[in-house]
Amino acid sequence: MLNQSFEMTLLPPAIARSSSLGAPVTVCAIFAFILAGPIYDLTPRHRIHPAYTLNVLLFIIAGPPARIAFASTPARHHSVQWMISRY
Repeated sequence: MLNQSFEMTLLPPAIARSSSLGAPVTVCAIFAFILAGPIYDLTPRHRIHPAYTLNVLLFIIAGPPARIAFASTPARHHSVQWMISRY
């Protein structure tokens, strides 16, 4: 589950920044990493672990609204300004 949380929070921005192939390829790459665990779980066991199901649903349904809501908060703006000033 920790690995899935890492993939869902840290991997999409890294892929989006490093990909110069365009948005559709970037989105497909992100979903390929996110769905790799459930597909691997489904292949030998013929069922998906509930943790994968919950994580994927939360990533797809709750991810974008939470990111949009957090992006406009003063705390985020302050943290970004702090990070920029460090470099």
